[in-house]
Amino acid sequence: MALFDDIKKKVADTTQGAVKATKEFAETARLNSRISEEQRKIGSLYSQIGKLYYERRREDAEPPFDELCAAITAATEQIEKLQSEIQLVKGVKRCPNCGFDLPLTAVFCGKCGSKVETPEARTEPTAPEVRLCAHCGEELENGAVFCGSCGQKL
Repeated sequence: MALFDDIKKKVADTTQGAVKATKEFAETARLNSRISEEQRKIGSLYSQIGKLYYERRREDAEPPFDELCAAITAATEQIEKLQSEIQLVKGVKRCPNCGFDLPLTAVFCGKCGSKVETPEARTEPTAPEVRLCAHCGEELENGAVFCGSCGQKL
């Protein structure tokens, strides 16, 4: 019987050790998760501080912030330039009042009614204009008088 009692004790000790290790692991994971959450919060606060500083002092920032502010300004201008290029590629312009995408030929915004300016003309050749059937929306062949998909007279 002593052999069975020794085995039983070893199994109980091993089980208790495993339970303890599992509890420690779970508690450590929970605490690490809270630490990560606080670190994200700190990162967000640092970002907000930096943004506020940039917004208020970008023109008269002190060293070494002046170089960082200049880099942010340059990156912001580059983003705006690239967004304008995307709009030209898509054949749209953005309403300065509400941000709605409009055809390049629009004089007024179709969403808010604001007058919008026409962007600068492209320097590179544009792709030929695609014609669509007003009835079914299919692309039309150049010079077509009837839609090849639905037969509607154009």
